[in-house]
Amino acid sequence: MGRVLTTTATTQAATVMPALLEYGVLGIVVLLALAAIRVLFSRETAAHDRERERADNNADHIRELNQVMRDQVIPAVTSATATVANAAAVLRDVVELISRDKER
Repeated sequence: MGRVLTTTATTQAATVMPALLEYGVLGIVVLLALAAIRVLFSRETAAHDRERERADNNADHIRELNQVMRDQVIPAVTSATATVANAAAVLRDVVELISRDKER
C-alpha cells in the first residue's frame, strides 16, 4: 500500500511541478516541502514495517517461552513442590521421634 501511495504521489508531483515552478521561489519552497514530506513518509513507512516485523518476532518468541513453561518449568515446579512436601513430612517425623526419645 505504501508503494501505491508513493507512486501516486510521484505522478501527482510530476503534473504539479510545472505549475509550481511558475510561482518562482514559492513554488520551489513548496516542491522542497513536498519532497521532504515524501522522504519522511517513506521513513515512517519503513520504520512501521520494521516495528511490525519486530513485534511478530517477539510474539513468536513469547509462544516458544510459553511452550517451554508448559513442557518443562511447570512439571519441574510441581515435582519440586511434592519433594519439598515429602521432605517436610520426613522432618516432622524426625522431630517427633527426637521429642519422643527425649521424653524417655
